[in-house]
Amino acid sequence: MYTMKYKLIGILVIIQILVFGQETYVKVIDENENRTGYQITRYEGRIFMSVAGVYNNSLEGALIMEVDENSDVLWKKNLQWIDISSGSMIIKDDVISLSGNHNPEQIEFYLHKMSIDGGDSITTHIIDDDSVDLDRMFQLSTIHYNGKFLIGGTANVVNSNLNNSIIYVVDDTSGEVDTLLILDQQTNSSAIWELIEDSDGNLLAIVAQRMQFGNRFRSIIKLDPEFNVIWKYTSEEDFFNRSKPKGCELEDGKIAMVMGSIGGEIQIHSIRAINKDSTIAWQFHWPDINSFQREILNIELTSDGSILVTGMYGWLSQTVPIGDVPFIAKISTEGDLIWERGFIQFDGQGEMKRGLLFDVEELDDASLLVLGQQSNDNGDILIMKLNAEGCLEDDCGLHNMFTDVNDLVIGQSEVNVYPNPAQDDLYIDTEIEFQMIKVYDAKGNLVYVEKYNSVIQLNQLRKGIYFLKLVTTEGKGVLKRLMKL
Repeated sequence: MYTMKYKLIGILVIIQILVFGQETYVKVIDENENRTGYQITRYEGRIFMSVAGVYNNSLEGALIMEVDENSDVLWKKNLQWIDISSGSMIIKDDVISLSGNHNPEQIEFYLHKMSIDGGDSITTHIIDDDSVDLDRMFQLSTIHYNGKFLIGGTANVVNSNLNNSIIYVVDDTSGEVDTLLILDQQTNSSAIWELIEDSDGNLLAIVAQRMQFGNRFRSIIKLDPEFNVIWKYTSEEDFFNRSKPKGCELEDGKIAMVMGSIGGEIQIHSIRAINKDSTIAWQFHWPDINSFQREILNIELTSDGSILVTGMYGWLSQTVPIGDVPFIAKISTEGDLIWERGFIQFDGQGEMKRGLLFDVEELDDASLLVLGQQSNDNGDILIMKLNAEGCLEDDCGLHNMFTDVNDLVIGQSEVNVYPNPAQDDLYIDTEIEFQMIKVYDAKGNLVYVEKYNSVIQLNQLRKGIYFLKLVTTEGKGVLKRLMKL
């Protein structure tokens, strides 16, 4: 009997893990001044986050914090003197290492080491090399490679018109610079946005370049452990390519990197995969639709080999203009879109809350922890836990209204909704065969759903602003803003 009792308890525990292990949430942390969540790092079952900040409305600094499984802050440490990037934090041997810029002159990097238990400072190294006189230095990516810290970014050569992609190779213990690598020079700008150690032990540097007269291009430079160049891939030139070229290695050895949309002013970033021999394997494009926007800020590999991208979502030509909202998408290793989610929320006045997502970490139960910013009075730290499908709810209906791959592709002129404002009945005039009607309140909550009918009775709704979404059997839809009197 006792054996059966313990078996039942064990089963209940397993059920609770399965049910509550993917419990989703949204958490917004207000630090009273501008903050943007940059990076999530898991270390021995613990979760650490780096946050970029603006202090006293001018000074750029950092905030490091440890959170629990509910993203409640266990401890935090403000470092107002170090300006970090989205690839600054490394944790090894129970030490957090943080790289970044320091003084307004931007003539050196810093490497700061701190305890994982409370963030107490251990040591700070000034990273500089007297062999080349540099200024306007910006650190963008740091990794630990073959027992050394590699700190990559960009810098100008003093008294010249040359801008350089640079890597400082730094001794792990002493903080001394072993060597300074200059991988690329341009007359306008050249910057390393991502450093990657590939599965063969080689080093990959992903570089953004801009020529003197404005044309932009992207490169991947592959180096061996002695920093000899193995090959260099360079993209086509395009004035409108403003992408931040983040990247990751796929399971088959290809390198996936962020690219801009060729030949267009609107920010519709794409993903390009490069073979191990530096040729193009495939490229994923979002559809070329008027005022359609996808700006990708980071790219990560998942446990199943697919790709997660995070950033901002927008579609400005909608009746309810959508712009700068947190966004995540999953793309297959063959370059096909699996799903995408735009998390659109509204305040009590029906105004859209803007934001972005910078980093994502896949947890052991395949749920997703994402980090970014929500723009309120200040930029607040945004933390979201999503299920494995990138949703806050099983039906993706709460907070993220636009969830289907083919969602919101019907022209506004093809659907007429009247009267607006409406008091009792709302009429829909269209030749499109819709299947479903969904109504959301000003906070993004789903308050009404039924099969499509050309007349909607609004009696049950309170006065206020609502959003009407009409969906076809193929998942295509249109969004209308309405006011209930």
